[in-house]
Amino acid sequence: TQAQSRIKQLEKVELIVLEQDDAVMNFTFPKPPPSGQSVAKLEDASKAYGELNIFSGFDFEVERGERLAIVGPNGAGKSTFCRLITGQEDPDSGSYLPGQKTAISFFSQNHADELDPDMSVIETCEAVASSKNAPLVRNILGCFLFRGDDVFKKVGVLSGGERSRVALVCMLIQPANFLILDEPTNHLDIEGILWLEKLLAGKFKGSPSAFILVSHDRHFLENSVNRVIELSRIYPSGSLQVAGPYSSFLEERHRFLALQSEQEDRLANKV
Repeated sequence: TQAQSRIKQLEKVELIVLEQDDAVMNFTFPKPPPSGQSVAKLEDASKAYGELNIFSGFDFEVERGERLAIVGPNGAGKSTFCRLITGQEDPDSGSYLPGQKTAISFFSQNHADELDPDMSVIETCEAVASSKNAPLVRNILGCFLFRGDDVFKKVGVLSGGERSRVALVCMLIQPANFLILDEPTNHLDIEGILWLEKLLAGKFKGSPSAFILVSHDRHFLENSVNRVIELSRIYPSGSLQVAGPYSSFLEERHRFLALQSEQEDRLANKV
């Protein structure tokens, strides 16, 4: 009797079909042209806004295969650096040299404001997708929380966070061998962040050969990058550059701060 009662109860329960992510995991990004060994370079670059000096005599180069994180306090120049390394903004002095066959795709928060408000989410993404990847647009949108009828919403009715996610999807489905992502995880849930981690770690065919990532998410950085640069005025050169995962950067930063504190204590004792 109990078994029959439970069977009847189960028959009344609405079944929820979980979306399979096999299509997403097999997603093949548009194959970008192979870049040269040098992807982008800044030589003796300086940048200031009025009396605020951001960079001075800054040398920097991104090479093929490098996965870089740019970290630092607010106002240190992370977003300015992204605009300089993509050529969107010229240095006040020095030079910017893009690499041979470098195909750049840049995600920033203001890209969300450039979307057509009269187009639907799926129309917006399909408009920039390759013909090969157009059928998979809904799958990648699902990774970024646009599921079911959400893909037919007009961009104009979306929240700021939702528009940012649409802009991120539009960037990722275009062929590029050099990505610059400025705070891409701000409006993603755990599933979306994990999916982006896999992309940046090279788990998908056609993943970018080099990228620069600006983020405050330590776990995300640890799983995604192989070189870290901190922009901060606490360093005499204005930056600390460490090869390796984010944990190696934290160790090097700790050593620097400990040495600096020791030197300050010695100076105070002499005084």
